[in-house]
Amino acid sequence: MKVDDAFDKFEKKIAPSASQERIARGRGERFTEMLNTIDERIEVVPSGSWAPSTSLGPMRDVDPIIVFPRTGRAVPGRPMPP
Repeated sequence: MKVDDAFDKFEKKIAPSASQERIARGRGERFTEMLNTIDERIEVVPSGSWAPSTSLGPMRDVDPIIVFPRTGRAVPGRPMPP
């Protein structure tokens, strides 16, 4: 077996299934949507196994990096001050 073939076989073993990826992506999107109801300026950056092309199965969580605006104070249900 060639090295490339062995690596492809190994990668298939550890890669999450399509349904696991859909579930993780959906959780990340819902998390982002919930934060954006507080302030649409909040940025959510995928990281860890959730980040593109780094997923390993099975995926049990998402690891976002959350970037909050520099000024103002978040109050649920109210827009952030400029």
